[in-house]
Amino acid sequence: MLDRDGAVRRWGRLFERNLRRTLRFVGALANRRFATATCIAVTGSSAKSTTTLLLSHILKGHGSVETLASAVVTSDIVKSVARLRRSTQYYVAELSVGRRGHLKHVVRMVQPDVAIVTFIGIEHYKEYRTRENIAAEKGQLVEALSDTGLAVLNADDDLTLAMRHGTTARTVTFGRGPGADFRATAIASRYPECLRLEVEWKGHVTPLETRILGEHFWLPVTAAFATAIELGVPVERARARIASFEPIPDRCQPFPTRTGPVFILDTWKAPWQTLGLAFDVLRHAQAKRRRIVLGMLSDYTGSPKAKYRDAYRDARDAADQVIFVGDHAHRSMASQDDRATGRFVEGRSVKAVADLILQQAGTDDLILLKGSRDLHLEPPPVCRRLQLPNRMEP
Repeated sequence: MLDRDGAVRRWGRLFERNLRRTLRFVGALANRRFATATCIAVTGSSAKSTTTLLLSHILKGHGSVETLASAVVTSDIVKSVARLRRSTQYYVAELSVGRRGHLKHVVRMVQPDVAIVTFIGIEHYKEYRTRENIAAEKGQLVEALSDTGLAVLNADDDLTLAMRHGTTARTVTFGRGPGADFRATAIASRYPECLRLEVEWKGHVTPLETRILGEHFWLPVTAAFATAIELGVPVERARARIASFEPIPDRCQPFPTRTGPVFILDTWKAPWQTLGLAFDVLRHAQAKRRRIVLGMLSDYTGSPKAKYRDAYRDARDAADQVIFVGDHAHRSMASQDDRATGRFVEGRSVKAVADLILQQAGTDDLILLKGSRDLHLEPPPVCRRLQLPNRMEP
């Protein structure tokens, strides 16, 4: 009898929870239908957050904007859509994938007018396995566009570009190749100099300056610029807003300390396919001594032993010293000579690495902190352990 009563209570709680979720979804869906905002949805395997936040920053100089960035669960999107005001002119939402079918549910909620796809790479490997499967999932965003919609696609990525065949909406492309409608050229960024580039489009050449560090950020900058222009933002206004955009924390973000080294924080995530981009920032920097602290990698196929071995090889090519920390720190396959000379260090913990940097810190050091956010490599924790006062600078 008690077991039956307990089962009834559990069933009742489950029913109530599902009912609340359904009502929230229906309410948000109704709110979206009454809203007049142009909905711009951003997806892709990387550069989503920067594209979303930069485009929002540009559009805020042109009209009223609401933004959803870094949302990883459906409930966050439902709440965001439910709060959407009728006075809002633009709604810019970053949409990620999780399990299969997740994005289809989300797309039904946001009803995009504009879809931006950055590029397709390997992510959520256990769920999707191949780039083609990921493209099929993310492509639902483009397929959901109406005839009056707009798709903004990366012309340099084969699977992203192929999405234009799955929609009747107008398509605009961006990239570095000669076939792109908005073509990024003259890309340059060498620390301490931030990213600058030129965009060739429809017979125009527009120079852009940013406060962002790293040549690879040409992609979100060009995607955001192209979308803004297509939405009617005047060119000079778009240029000024891009130039005033503050770097996103933990995405190749310079972090100077008053009495010690300068850190470059790239600690939001560490997907294998884009690891070299962060290394290139350090490799091309103007610095007397370059050091890399590498934590946990993500989104890779095959053996972790091979991936961390290759990561050490590439990091060693970009830096004077490489420090591994985390559960896979022992997989570097560094030579005995590299270990003996201090070219490679296997850190037992983040605290041990912080202590080592404190002992060896030089005022001219440039130190890249690269790893997933779960390991917490980023300052201020590191700076507190280093006992160095710090300040944030653009």
